Amino acid sequence: MQDAGGVEIQLLPDGSRAPVALFVDATSIYFLATAHRPLIRRVGVVNLALPDPDETDEQLVLTCRLESAAGPGFVTPVELEFPLPAKGVPTESRSFTPIPNSQGLALLEERIRGTLVLEARWAD
Repeated sequence: MQDAGGVEIQLLPDGSRAPVALFVDATSIYFLATAHRPLIRRVGVVNLALPDPDETDEQLVLTCRLESAAGPGFVTPVELEFPLPAKGVPTESRSFTPIPNSQGLALLEERIRGTLVLEARWAD
């Protein structure tokens, strides 16, 4: 599920293997003139160690937000809920699109670095 424009994450912050692999294909440079293009082109999940879907009716929730020195106001956080995929089978979505704040982008006078944070959790 990885290509030149994407990043695949399979480790937890403590270095242990994650129960799911997350893939995101996102735009690396984003500004007002490119706001008509999606910030995230596609996102995917591979179940590495969670129970198979026939063993549980749990739903996974992917959350995306932007962290930057300018604060959280440049992108509206977004969530996507979907059934747990079978082990080893990649699941993709192209409808996972955080909404940029055009007014906030227009007011920027200089480039600001940001980090897209993508998290997976069980649905409540």
